[in-house]
Amino acid sequence: SRQSHATDISLMRATVGHEFHHAIQFGYDAAEPNGWFFEATATWMETAAMGKDEDATGYVDVSYSYPEICFATSSDPEGGAIRYGDWTFIEMLSLDYGMTAVQDLWRQIANFDNLEALDAFASGRGEAMSDIVARWRLRNLARDYVLAPRFNATVWLENTITEPGRWTFTGQGIQELAANYFAFDADPGTYYAGLVNDDGQLELYGAGISGATMDVFRLGRGGSFDTSNYDFFYLMVFKPQWDNDPESCVYDRYDIDIAISKDPVAEPMRSVSALNFAPLR
Repeated sequence: SRQSHATDISLMRATVGHEFHHAIQFGYDAAEPNGWFFEATATWMETAAMGKDEDATGYVDVSYSYPEICFATSSDPEGGAIRYGDWTFIEMLSLDYGMTAVQDLWRQIANFDNLEALDAFASGRGEAMSDIVARWRLRNLARDYVLAPRFNATVWLENTITEPGRWTFTGQGIQELAANYFAFDADPGTYYAGLVNDDGQLELYGAGISGATMDVFRLGRGGSFDTSNYDFFYLMVFKPQWDNDPESCVYDRYDIDIAISKDPVAEPMRSVSALNFAPLR
């Protein structure tokens, strides 16, 4: 267990929910090659079926610490623990599409291997898989989950932008369906942010937090935004490309050009709850 609040009894209950769900999964597809599906869903089941008797929230720090590595991978610096921490993705599916979405996903896992299963799930709802994963990456920034007060984690802060100019990442870049997060701490005003030196592979999102609400902006390859009305503003760089085998991912490099702008600003594409938001550190 990674939980400070866990007791022997709560851990046993969490384990029952987790392992029983593995048995259910095997009824759909015991031979699915992607172990991420098994562990992310079974860990989510602890929270869905056992309530406070869960051992899931202690693993979120692994997921939040490595947002730049491939989505649905089992290859992380902590020996595959990210599979457990990524249960919040399954939680998002249940919140956005209803509880039956988890069953629907597993029906697709029975028919397709690896990320093709999630792609089929997304196509059945008229969406791109990359858009669903990007929505999850942004939800992680907001910490828009009921159990977020137990997380003791925020997504990894890649860098802090303090003025116009060229900015870049501090790690290795971004793998498939992964993200880097930048705090935008320049003087309040209207700015342009644009991606360069990435071979056209990446996308930009903006996120402005005011009170208990986070407005999300899709900036594409580049766009203008106004930070004046927000307590906090962040940029997220996202890689929408994906490999069906999430153990075969590569890093993309990039730079972000920041300039003062007089162009029309982007309108929010949606707003999410920031009730459990905590500033990145």
